[in-house]
Amino acid sequence: MTQFQVARRAFVVMFVALIAPLFVAGASAQETQPREVAMGAEDAPVTVIEYMSLTCPHCANFHTDVLPDIMKTYVDTGKVRIIFRDFPLDGVALQAAVVTQCMAEAGPKRYYGFVQMLFQQQGRWARDSDPIGQVGKLARLGGMNQESFESCLAQEDLITSVLRSRQQGESEFDVQSTPSFVVNGRLISGGMSFEEFSRVIDPLIN
Repeated sequence: MTQFQVARRAFVVMFVALIAPLFVAGASAQETQPREVAMGAEDAPVTVIEYMSLTCPHCANFHTDVLPDIMKTYVDTGKVRIIFRDFPLDGVALQAAVVTQCMAEAGPKRYYGFVQMLFQQQGRWARDSDPIGQVGKLARLGGMNQESFESCLAQEDLITSVLRSRQQGESEFDVQSTPSFVVNGRLISGGMSFEEFSRVIDPLIN
């Protein structure tokens, strides 16, 4: 069995461990802090945290139909800072999330573009007999070669970071489903239309 095959099998084991959490109490804050990607002004009056799963159809609908308008109207204008956090619902989503974290090393824009591509193409790759193989093909379109892709999936620190993102979403905000949004500390579960999002955000801006 190759190192790549071992790594991919490890995802299944670690996801099962997530469902019955095994994190050791007393770990340092640095060890338990998951990675995240933020876009928008740091001093924006509203901070939105999105918990998402890359295999979630409702997340895909939000990212393809609603988020682009939110980015243009609120994020690009300095009114909202949006933070993307992983909340994988299955082992495939876990692996795909790890790849997006590797993309994030090239900057938030590269991460955002790749996440958007995954959601736009979700109906194809997520239903394929080899979904992660299809993610690899999309990653190559995003500038990641096969060697880097396999190396990315073998990074245990990234796997752990994605798992901890879900665990912290559950423990800190009681996130139970995706997409879920934490708007200035308030949890809102379920996808929102642009109009629904605006009704929540606009009073906080003013």
